[in-house]
Amino acid sequence: MFLLLCVTTDNASSNGTFIEELTRLTKDFDCPFEKENWIRCFAHILNLASQDALECLKPNIEKRIALFKSVLAADNFDIGEEIRDDEEGIKIQRALDATTTQRELRGSEIHEEEWEKIKEAVELLDPFALTTRFLEGYKYPTLGAVLPLFTKLLMSLQKWNLDVGHSMKSRESALAATVKLKKYYKRLTLVYIVSTVLDARLKVEYFTTGLRWEAGDGDSSSGESLGKV
Repeated sequence: MFLLLCVTTDNASSNGTFIEELTRLTKDFDCPFEKENWIRCFAHILNLASQDALECLKPNIEKRIALFKSVLAADNFDIGEEIRDDEEGIKIQRALDATTTQRELRGSEIHEEEWEKIKEAVELLDPFALTTRFLEGYKYPTLGAVLPLFTKLLMSLQKWNLDVGHSMKSRESALAATVKLKKYYKRLTLVYIVSTVLDARLKVEYFTTGLRWEAGDGDSSSGESLGKV
């Protein structure tokens, strides 16, 4: 008897072809594989969304970051005594100091306004890093956490996009990431819901205590309760 509940892959088009073929080959089985049970790798979705955000941010930060890297890599740049890998921060600081004291490197200096753009970009992308670290440290199967984390990330980006205190470019980046995330959020199926209910920390209460939030709708303030997840 053929028994296969789910298949997890990344979002490459070739995997879509594989799933279509698997569905076709098992259609006459007692328990045929359903396309709805295709689990798309959440880590890959995070990567795709963050790349879309970075694409919008590139005009703001790419040129100066490239120049700064050239300072670090310059053959004629003396950083003093040998620096161990775990002292990379010291090396970067010396490069920063050099750009402000050595005339030939002044063209690579990152000015305060540009630092603010870089800091804003880091802050925007921080929820992606936090979500990734949470998944890496998860001690249980991660499928049950996908829906809550997906929801929390979407709410974070929506909040950023609506905050007029952020630069227009970073708000456009948040919107680009949101569009990509929604594309896959809409493909979440019953399998994700069941997995969330079976998570001992979430159970059905996740859906009955005001925490449910569909992409683009709902009260984003409720997402703060997800901090306990």
